[in-house]
Amino acid sequence: VEIQVVKLEKWLDDSLLYLRDALPEYRTFDVNMKSVVEESSQEVPVNQL
Repeated sequence: VEIQVVKLEKWLDDSLLYLRDALPEYRTFDVNMKSVVEESSQEVPVNQL
């Protein structure tokens, strides 16, 4: 098993209810997304959506 992190970010919704409550068209992500490489010493960015 291999797990790759494409983009690491924090969300304001700790319960991730947006995944449950959002309309299906908003529960998607870009399958062609490029990896975002962050320095390990940097703080994880917060997604404000």
